[in-house]
Amino acid sequence: MNVFDTSTRPVPSNVLSFQYNTSISSILHEIPELNRTIRYRCISSSFFSHSPPSNPVLHVSDSIHKTLTVLSHSPQPLQSQLLTSSSSSPVLSLQLHSRMSIHKSSHKDYESVTLSRLARDSARVNSILTKLDLAVNGVKKTDLKPVDTHLFAEDLTVPVISGTSQGSGEYFCRVGIGLNRKPCLVDRDSDAASTLEFGLPVLKDVVTAPLLRNNKVHTFYYIGLRGLSVAGRMLNIPLSTFQLTNDGNAGVIVDSGTAITRLQTEAYSTLRDAFTNGTKELPTVTGVALFDTCYDLSKRKSVQVPTVSFHFTNGKLLNLPAKNYLIPVDSSGTFCFAFAPTSSSLSIIGNVQQQGIRVTYDLENEIIGFSPNKC
Repeated sequence: MNVFDTSTRPVPSNVLSFQYNTSISSILHEIPELNRTIRYRCISSSFFSHSPPSNPVLHVSDSIHKTLTVLSHSPQPLQSQLLTSSSSSPVLSLQLHSRMSIHKSSHKDYESVTLSRLARDSARVNSILTKLDLAVNGVKKTDLKPVDTHLFAEDLTVPVISGTSQGSGEYFCRVGIGLNRKPCLVDRDSDAASTLEFGLPVLKDVVTAPLLRNNKVHTFYYIGLRGLSVAGRMLNIPLSTFQLTNDGNAGVIVDSGTAITRLQTEAYSTLRDAFTNGTKELPTVTGVALFDTCYDLSKRKSVQVPTVSFHFTNGKLLNLPAKNYLIPVDSSGTFCFAFAPTSSSLSIIGNVQQQGIRVTYDLENEIIGFSPNKC
C-alpha cells in the first residue's frame, strides 16, 4: 500500500497520518483485522422502507438551487486525518470530499458540469468492464505492457470506490484510523465532507442484501439482486439477468466510483418504460448524453413520481427517494432519469442511487446493509 506523510503539524507518536493512494480493497488486504465491515453514512436523511411509498416527491426548486450554488463553492484543501487503533475495535475511517469541493471548477454552468461528470463516468465504467474482461479471460497484470501517457496533478487524486481505482470518481479522501467516527456519503454537489468507516457491525433496522464474491476478480463487491419494481409492481426481468455466473460474468456490483447505475439493455428498457408510463403528465425533452429520458420541470416546484425499488435475493426491499433517480442536468429545470443501459452483462449500482444513505459492507457475515436516518 502506497502511503506518505502529508501532515502539516506535529503528530503524536501513537498516531500516523497518510494520503490514501490505493483502492479500498487493497487497504483491506494490507490490514486484515479490518477486513470485516465497511460502512458509510449520509449527511442528509433519506426515505427507505420495506413497503413502497406512493408517489415520492421530488423537490424541484431545491435541486435547481443546488445547481446554481455548486459553482460558487470555494475549494477546501484536504486535511490529513489521524490514524489510531484499538485492540478491541480496530476502525478505519476515511474522510470523503466531493470533487467540486476540492477542485476549483472551470465550468461556466451546471450543464457543463454534468457533461464532464458523465464523460468521466463513462471512462470509469469502461475501465471496470476492461478489468473484469481481463480477469475472466485469465489475463494478469504481468501480461500487460505499459504505455506512454502524460498525467496531470488531478489525475493522481484517487477516487473512493468499492473496488478498483481505474477511472475518475466524484469522491476523494485522505485516510485514517480512528474510533467512533460518523461516516456519511455526501451529495456530490455539496461542499461538506463525509467519511467512510471500516470495522463496525451492521446496525439493526437496516435493509440488508447478500454480499457476493467473484472468484475471478476480488476487487468488486457483488450484491444479490433479484429484480426491480416501479410503483410497487415487479418488473418482468428474468432472474438470470442479475445472477453472477460461475465463469465470473454478469452479476451486480455496488460501486461508489461509478455515478450512474448501469443495467443490461433489456432490463434498463423495461425499467425506463415502466417509469415513463407513470410520468405521462410530465413534459419531456430531448435526452442528454447517456440519458434518454428527460423532463422539463422548470415550471414545477415539486413533482410526484413512481417509486423505484431494488429487490434483493433475501427478500428485502430498498425503496429509493425520488432525488436518487431523477436528477438535474442543468439549472433551467431539465431533469433526467438517472439510469443507463449497458451492452455488458455486468450491472452496476452507482453513487447517485447511494447518496443520502449509509452503506455497510459486513464482509465477515457476507451482507451489505442500507441504513436510513442513521447519521
